[in-house]
Amino acid sequence: MDKWRVTRDGMIEKIGLNFSASYHQLGSASLGDDDHDTGFGGDFTLNGLWHFGGKNWDIPFELNFRIRHRHAFGYTAHSGVASQTGALWGLVDGFSDKGLEIHDCFFVQKFPEHVIELRYGQMVIDSQFDRHALRSSKQAFLNRAFSSNPAVAFPRFGVGVTFERRCSGGIDYALGFSSVQGTQAGTQVDLDLGSDSYFTAGQFG
Repeated sequence: MDKWRVTRDGMIEKIGLNFSASYHQLGSASLGDDDHDTGFGGDFTLNGLWHFGGKNWDIPFELNFRIRHRHAFGYTAHSGVASQTGALWGLVDGFSDKGLEIHDCFFVQKFPEHVIELRYGQMVIDSQFDRHALRSSKQAFLNRAFSSNPAVAFPRFGVGVTFERRCSGGIDYALGFSSVQGTQAGTQVDLDLGSDSYFTAGQFG
């Protein structure tokens, strides 16, 4: 991996582009009855952060992007076994066979002292809402409590804008608005700024 690190470090130094890649595989099986099923899938993800304006700019302006490809090995992905387990709360749907998706491609502006952050573009809106340190569909794939909100169904991704401000005394609030391109149920909505499918969110902490 030495050549990979040298290439990445060079791009960070010359043009401010940082990137990383990861690959995860997961297999599962339901063996409780005669209709048992097995599923196996993979997830390749490419993350990037491109900082514009050089190191001495007081107001950072960045492009954040995340591209992933989810695929099944065989006839059924891991997410296809979820309905067979009989669990009270289903497995996460992270390891599916949805193919290539561009989940994040948005600009980030951080204003002086980083107390205000503005994002706009294509994004997974709950990267700023309902987040906590243990949240990860790749680490907590057997328990959806650590990967989704039981009360609110956030869209998988959409085009929109979020505003977050961190005030003195540990108080913060965030506002968000986006179109809906995909939902947790897998419903796909074409990118159309004139669509009536929208999602709004407000958060105070």
